[in-house]
Amino acid sequence: MSKLPMKTIATILFALFPLALHGAGLKPTSTTVGESFRNPVGYSLQDLSFSWQLPLVRNGTAQTAYRVVVASSADKLPDKADVWDSGKIDSPQSVKVDYKGPALRSRDRRYWMVKVWDEVGAEGAWSEVNHFEAGLMDNSEWKGQWISGDLPTGRKEYLFNRSSVPKGKKASYDFMKPAYLRKEFGASKEVTSARFYATAKGIYKASINGRQLDSRTQWVPGWTQHDIRLQTDTYDVTSLIQQGGNAIGVLVGDGWFAGQLHRKRRDNKKPWFLGQLEITYSDGTKEVISTDGTWQASTGPIVFGDIFDGEDYDANAEMPGWDKPGFNAREWTKPEVQDIDKAVALDPRRNQPVSEMQELTPASVKEIADGVFIFDMGQNMVGWPRLVDMPVEKGSVVKLRFAEVLRPDGTLYVDNYRAAISEDTYTPKEDGRITWAPTLTFHGFQYVEVSGLKKGEKPGVGNLKGVVLHNAMPMTGGFECSNEKINRLQSNIQWGQRGNFFSVPTDCPQRDERLGWTGDAQVFAPTSTFNMDVEGFFTKWLVDVNDLQDERGAYPNVAPFGVKNRGSGGWSDAGIIVPYEMYMAYGNTKIFEDHYDQMKKWIHFLRDHSSKNLIRMGFGFGDWLQPNSVSAQRSGKERGSDTPNALVGTAYHYRTTLMMEHMARVLGKEDDAKEFAALAQEIKVAFNRAFVGEAGRVDRNGKKTFTESQTAYLVPLSFGLLDEETAKLAAGHLVRKIKEDGSHLNTGFIGTPILTSVLARIGEVDLAYELLEKETYPSWLFTVNQGATTMWERWDAYSKEKGIHPARGNSLNHYAYGAIGKWLYASVAGLNYDERQPGYKNVIFAPIPGGTLTHASAWHQTPYGRASSAWKKSGDSFEWKVEIPANSTGTLVFPTRKLDSVKVDGDPVGAASMNLKSGNYTVTLKL
Repeated sequence: MSKLPMKTIATILFALFPLALHGAGLKPTSTTVGESFRNPVGYSLQDLSFSWQLPLVRNGTAQTAYRVVVASSADKLPDKADVWDSGKIDSPQSVKVDYKGPALRSRDRRYWMVKVWDEVGAEGAWSEVNHFEAGLMDNSEWKGQWISGDLPTGRKEYLFNRSSVPKGKKASYDFMKPAYLRKEFGASKEVTSARFYATAKGIYKASINGRQLDSRTQWVPGWTQHDIRLQTDTYDVTSLIQQGGNAIGVLVGDGWFAGQLHRKRRDNKKPWFLGQLEITYSDGTKEVISTDGTWQASTGPIVFGDIFDGEDYDANAEMPGWDKPGFNAREWTKPEVQDIDKAVALDPRRNQPVSEMQELTPASVKEIADGVFIFDMGQNMVGWPRLVDMPVEKGSVVKLRFAEVLRPDGTLYVDNYRAAISEDTYTPKEDGRITWAPTLTFHGFQYVEVSGLKKGEKPGVGNLKGVVLHNAMPMTGGFECSNEKINRLQSNIQWGQRGNFFSVPTDCPQRDERLGWTGDAQVFAPTSTFNMDVEGFFTKWLVDVNDLQDERGAYPNVAPFGVKNRGSGGWSDAGIIVPYEMYMAYGNTKIFEDHYDQMKKWIHFLRDHSSKNLIRMGFGFGDWLQPNSVSAQRSGKERGSDTPNALVGTAYHYRTTLMMEHMARVLGKEDDAKEFAALAQEIKVAFNRAFVGEAGRVDRNGKKTFTESQTAYLVPLSFGLLDEETAKLAAGHLVRKIKEDGSHLNTGFIGTPILTSVLARIGEVDLAYELLEKETYPSWLFTVNQGATTMWERWDAYSKEKGIHPARGNSLNHYAYGAIGKWLYASVAGLNYDERQPGYKNVIFAPIPGGTLTHASAWHQTPYGRASSAWKKSGDSFEWKVEIPANSTGTLVFPTRKLDSVKVDGDPVGAASMNLKSGNYTVTLKL
C-alpha cells in the first residue's frame, strides 16, 4: 500500500481533531433519578426519570443526543443492558428523561449509565455506574405487625401560656414513656445482602448489633397525615449482619403522632413501630424477620420525649448492650401488637429525611447566677444541643432551657414559646464528664441555659455544640452584594429556611405550633428553590396537601394535621401555586400530571363556592400581620389587615386559574385550557367591578368602602388584573400610598413578597431600592439592625429601643418575609428561570442595578449546572460576568439605554438583549 503524503495526513488529522476534542471531554456528571435523588435506596420511584449534567468544557457546550442503559447488575453495563436500552435518542433533553423499561417491583435494584453526543455530534464517554433500588411498594409486602410497649406513664406540668387563657395558668397531661424494642436472631450462613424496612406512627431510631442504621438521619419517617399514609425507609444493612447471634434495637418516640401537637387532646396515646429485616444468604436462601409479638419491650434512659416539651434522660436507667446479642432481657415484656391497617398507605420515602446538617460552636458562654450558664450560639437555629465533655455530678440534674432572645437582665425570654416547655434534663449516674444530645425532641433557639453542673466547674464554649437539623437538601444558591446588611438579610433568609424546612414547611420551630401553614409555603416557595434543592421536599408535602383536600375540592390551610378552616385566599391556593413554582424551577411536568385532577377540583370549588358574581367569600387571613393596620387600630385587634379577604381571595382565584390554563396547555388538555381562560376573564371582570373605583383607585367593595392599602394595589398589579390604562393609574396610587406611609412598606404576608417586583415593573426602581435599603421600622434591614439572624414573624418582634414585642404569637424564626430573596437573585443580581422554557433550559439574566449598591452577584445550581451573574459598577461604567451552564442557553437583558456602549467579550452588540449559548461571558456597558 502506498504511503499518503504528509500534507494529506495533516489535513485529515486537522479535520478529525475537533471531533476528538469534543467527544473526549464530555462525560455526564451529577446523575440523579426522580426528584434529584442520587443512588436512592427505598425512595419513591413512581414515574421514574433520569437527569444528568454536562461539564462546561467550552462555550457552546450542548447535547444533541443521549443514550441511557439500565441493567440488573453493574457488570452488564454498558454493553449488555438487560433491563432497558433507550438507544441513541436525538434530543437535547438531559433533565427528567422518562424511564420506559419494565415496571419496577418491590426490592428491584437497577444500575444505569448515560452518555451523550455533543453539539457537533461527537460521542462522549459513559457516566459512572449509578443505581436505584425500590422499597416495599405495597402494603401487602409487609408481613409483620405494628408493635409498641405496654409501658408506664408519667405526668408533665406546664404553663398554658396562650392568649385564650389567663397568663400563667397551669395545666398538665399524662404521657407514655418512650418504648425500647428489641429482637435477637441468628444468621448461620454467609450473608450476601440484607435490607431493613421500617416505619413508625411516631419517630424511631434503629440499630443492629449496637450500630445505628444511619447516625445522621433523625426524626424518621417524617410527618404525614398519619390516618391516610405513612412514609417508609429502606436501609442497606448488609455490613451490620454477622454470622451467629444478632440483635435489632429500636427506640420509638411520640414525634408528631402521639405527642402534644398543637396542644390538642391526644387521640393517639402511644407510638408504634413496624419493621422488616430481609436477609439473602450466599446459597440463595432468604429469611424475613418482622415485628410481631415475639419481640421484647421495655423502658430505658429516655423517660420522656416530646416535640414541644423536650426530653428527660436518666443515665441511671441505661442498659448497656440492650441492642446487642446476649443482653439479659428477662425483665422485658411482650409488646402490644396491631395488625397492619390496609386503609393507611405505606409509601416509600418521597423526600430527603431530616438529618444532622452542621454543628455550631457557641459565640460565648456567661455565668448569670451561681452555677447557671447561658451559651449564646450567635445564630438562631433549629436542632438540639450536644453536651461535650461536660462536667456533671451524681445527685444533681442537668437542666437545659432554650430561648431565641434574652430579657434585659440577661435571663431567657420564653413567653413567646407559649405552652411549649422546651426543656431537656440529664440525670447523671456518677460524677464525671458526659457527651450527650437529646433524640426525641427538637428546639428553636439561639440561647441555651445550662444548670445543675458539677459545683465549682465553669464550662467553656467547647463544652456545648449546636446540632443543626433540617431535611438533607443541598444548598443550591447564594447572593452577595456591596451592602453587608443586605448580605446579612440573605443569610437570615437561608437560616429561616433551614429552621423551618423540617419534614414539612413549618411556620415556626420553637413554640407550641410548628405547623405546615400553606400561605407561608406558597409565598416563600419561589425563593426556596434558589437556596436549596427543594423538589423532593415539596413533592412530598403536596401529597400531604392533597390528602387533606375535602370532598368539595377545598384545600386545607395547614398540612399535615389540618385544622377546621380551609379554603382561605392566599393560603389554600398553595395547592396550585407550589406545583407551578416547582415546574418553573425544575421543569418537571410530572408534578402537574400527579396533581392535575385535584387542582382542577380546587378551581371548580372556588368557582362554585364564590358569590354569584365570582367574588370569593368566606374565611381568610387577608394581608396577615400588616404592621400598621388602620383596621386593627380601629377594631383593637392585634392582627388586622386593611386589605379585605374577598379582594385577596378573588385575586388569587384569578391567578391560580391562569396557572391552571398554563398547566392544561403543557399537558395538551386544550378543552380545559379554554375553560380556564374563559373563567379567568370572568373573574377579572368581576374583580374590577367589585374593587376598582374611579381613576384606578382600589378602595371599594360594592357600596362599602375600605381603607386603602399598599397590598390592595400590589395584588392586582402583580397578577395582571387591571387593563393597561387602569394599571398606570393604580401604580400612581400605590406610590402615593407608600409615600403616605412614610416611604415604608406597610405590607403583610401577601403584599410583602411582591412589593419590590411590582415597583420595579412600574418603573419605580429607585423606590424599590429605597424600601430594600430602608433601616427604620418597618423594613427588612430594621430587623437586621436589631440583631436578627433569621427572619421574624413580625417586623418589630424585638427592638433595641422597645425590647421584645409583647404578643404571645411572636416567632423570631418565621420565614415568610424572606420571600424578598427571589428578588435579590432574579432582579438585583439578575439570575432567573425563563417561564417559557422552565427549569433553566434558558436562563434569564436581567440585573436591575440601583440604590447604593456598587456590586451584586448570585449563583444557582440549576438542573443543568451552575449559573451565575455578577456585576459591578463604577460611575456609569458597568462590568458584568455571566455563566450559562452546559446544555442550556441564556438571554441577557442589558440594563442600559445606551445600547451602542454594550459589548460582549469585547464585541459590540447594539441591542437591548441577546441570546447566548452556554459558556462564560463578560459584558461591559455604560449606564
